[in-house]
Amino acid sequence: MNNAWSCCRASPALLLPAPLITEIGYMLYSRAGSRAEAAADASRAAHLIEQYSDLPLGTADAIVVAVAERFRAVNVATLDRRHFSVVRPSHAAAFTLLP
Repeated sequence: MNNAWSCCRASPALLLPAPLITEIGYMLYSRAGSRAEAAADASRAAHLIEQYSDLPLGTADAIVVAVAERFRAVNVATLDRRHFSVVRPSHAAAFTLLP
């Protein structure tokens, strides 16, 4: 399975409350340093926001794309088919949208 979550054996239904983003950032920083906290992801997200300004893509979706590209994940769990069906990741022809 080519999916960033496959290592966790998570069920298809994944929930990530927004406040956890801050906690995840803290854990990345405290365990792996500031480079792991994703400056590269933020830079890529900014590029994607500009590239897809006609949608508009938005920061949250752009970060999802950037992280998916970094992990070479093609499966994206989203209800936002409008954006993710248009965006073309750098590592694949398109995302596979779940559910």
